[in-house]
Amino acid sequence: MHPLEKMIGEGEHVRQDFKYFLGDARKIARSLAAFANTEGGRLLVGVKDNGKIVGLKHREEEACVVEAAAHVFCRPAVQYTTRHWEHEGKVVMEIQVAKSTKAPHSARPLHFTLDNKHRRLLQVLGTQTEYKDFDIAELSRLSLMTRRECIVALAGLIASGTIQTSR
Repeated sequence: MHPLEKMIGEGEHVRQDFKYFLGDARKIARSLAAFANTEGGRLLVGVKDNGKIVGLKHREEEACVVEAAAHVFCRPAVQYTTRHWEHEGKVVMEIQVAKSTKAPHSARPLHFTLDNKHRRLLQVLGTQTEYKDFDIAELSRLSLMTRRECIVALAGLIASGTIQTSR
């Protein structure tokens, strides 16, 4: 049996949640904080509540939402790891959160301040005709930021509603 099938076979429970997609970083932050404050847990993204694997639709965007949830909306920031599982041609992202030694964590409302990195990224994005899929490597190269800086800046812009995505 594939390890992903085994995890899904457990169903949703106190330490596991299924997400069809990650649309709202604030909502995901609540799940991450809850896992960090208890015994830990995992999110399986690309899996419907009934356990059906649908796969990720926008892999880079999903990574940005997780980054925003963990580092922009959670205080203190929640540490997590990700793993991508491929099964029958579909990719599922596993987000694993361990019990935190820095608990309690809380999910806070957005206090977003546009800084120079956000402005630089907005300039680069201004040359794009649409925000359908974000090529982080290309955005990183054009904005002269590291991939991580680019992801964090993009996550803030998406979470604040400064830019709209294709969803």
